[in-house]
Amino acid sequence: MSGSEKVLINRLLAIPEYKERYYREFCRLLDNNFTAERIFPLIEKYGVLIRTDIQADNNYLWSQAEFELDLDQGSEILPGLKKFIATQVVTMNDELEQVYGCDNASSSLQSLDISINEFMASNDSLSGISDAAGDFADWIELYNNTEEQIDLSNAYLTDNVGKPQKWSFPIGAKIEANSYLIIWTDNDEGEEVLHANFKLSKEGGFIMLMDDNLVLDSLSYGTQETNVTLSRIPNGLGEFIAKPPTFNKSNSSPSNTQELNKYFVNVYPNPAQSYINIDFESGGKRSVILSNGFGKSILTRDIFGDKNLVQLPNLMTGIYFLTIKNDNEMLASKKIIILP
Repeated sequence: MSGSEKVLINRLLAIPEYKERYYREFCRLLDNNFTAERIFPLIEKYGVLIRTDIQADNNYLWSQAEFELDLDQGSEILPGLKKFIATQVVTMNDELEQVYGCDNASSSLQSLDISINEFMASNDSLSGISDAAGDFADWIELYNNTEEQIDLSNAYLTDNVGKPQKWSFPIGAKIEANSYLIIWTDNDEGEEVLHANFKLSKEGGFIMLMDDNLVLDSLSYGTQETNVTLSRIPNGLGEFIAKPPTFNKSNSSPSNTQELNKYFVNVYPNPAQSYINIDFESGGKRSVILSNGFGKSILTRDIFGDKNLVQLPNLMTGIYFLTIKNDNEMLASKKIIILP
C-alpha cells in the first residue's frame, strides 16, 4: 500500500499524543526486546529444545544441516533466523531515526524475558503451601529467564483481558536473575505487598503479565484440580503440564521428570479438525475433558485403551484445552488448536 492509502494509521499519527506514544513504544521494543542480544540466546535455547525431535522426525523435509542454517544465517534462497533479525534491527532503527529520536523515549523493563512459570488456581491445607499469614491462597509463580535482575515497577498482572492493568506491582519490586517470584492471588492487598487484587478461578480463566502496554506472557486455562499446578516443562520455556507443585523452584528437576514419566500422553494431530488421537504407554480408564478458552466444558468422555480416537463435535476455530484425569488425579493438560 502507498502512504496515501493508509487512511487509519495516517489519521492516528495526525494526533500528536498518539504519535508520540506510538513511536516511543517502537523505541522501547527496539531497545529492549527486538535485539540480537536478547533474541539470539532464545533461538539457541529453542534450537536445543527441538533439535532431538527434528532429528527423529521422519517427515521432516530438510536435512539436519539445513535446520542449523535456518537457525543461524540461512542460505542464498532463504535467510536464517539470526540473519533475518540482525537485518531487520538495522532497517527498523534506520527507518525510525528518520521520523523520531529515541534518545528521550522512556523505557521500563530492561529485559522482557519473564514467563508465567507455574500457577495453582485451587490451594488448600493439604498442599502445605501457605503465605506469610498462614493462609492457603492461590498463587502465580514468575521466572526470570535472564542473567540480570529485572525491575517490575511498571509491570501489571491481570485475570481479565479487558482490564490489562488490573493489579500493579509495587514500586521497587524486582525479580532476580534466573530466579522466581510468587504473587498470591487472594484479593487481599492489605496482607502484604505481593498479594494481587483478584483470585484465580478453579473453573478456568486467564492470566496476563504486562509491562506498561507490552504483553510479556499470557495464557488461558481450563478446569483445575485442587493442589495441582500447571507448570512450564522445561522450566521457564516449555508448555504447561499438570503436575504436583514445585513452589518457588525449578519445574524440571530430576525427581519431577521421573514423576512426569508415568503421565506420558501423546495427543495428535494438533492442530486438529474432526478428531484427535490420545495415546498412553499403557491402557486403563481415563477421563477426557475438552474446554474452551473460557473454561466451559465442551466434551467429556471416558477412554480405556492405550490408543484412543476421540471424535470431536463441530467446533469453532480457536484454541481449546484438553484435560486428562485418572480417577481424581490430573495426568495432563494440553492446548489444542481447532481448524475449520
